[in-house]
Amino acid sequence: MVQALGVFIDTLLICTATALMILLSGVLGNGESGIVLTQTALSHHIGDTGQYFVAIAIFFFAFTSIIGNYSYAENALTYLKWASEPGIFVLRVLALAMIPWGAYESVAMVFNAADAAMGLMATINLVAIVLLSGLVVKLTKDYFTQNKTHTPVFNPDDFQEVQQDIDLSVWNEKPKQD
Repeated sequence: MVQALGVFIDTLLICTATALMILLSGVLGNGESGIVLTQTALSHHIGDTGQYFVAIAIFFFAFTSIIGNYSYAENALTYLKWASEPGIFVLRVLALAMIPWGAYESVAMVFNAADAAMGLMATINLVAIVLLSGLVVKLTKDYFTQNKTHTPVFNPDDFQEVQQDIDLSVWNEKPKQD
């Protein structure tokens, strides 16, 4: 639910607001593109502070993207049973190496590499979504059914198909009595 809300906020609200801000500023067509165009448009609306705001926002976007993608990669290693001490160390070294590489390379090269990596990840995720869609529908229906009457609690005994794939010790919570 949180991830779906995040996609909605990022894609529909933030991107639409940015596009409208650029269109309403009148700076479109002056040869700028990307971040520079966004900084120019916001500077047009709120003054010189706009360019600094965009720079700081991009810094936080990049930082949280690195942390998020690292988290996805470590979880994937764990799921694939490759999360040994050397495996995690190699992942961390590669993640840290991307920072100076990204600072050294051209912006186009970094974005092309990021786009290729995200495309590969999206392809793998789409296949996983199709394969898991039946289970997700079943789990979601269970959640909404429980939510109508009480606080939802995951009971692994109700879902035999997940018991072989998850560590059930994480579900030590006892249902709260209403």
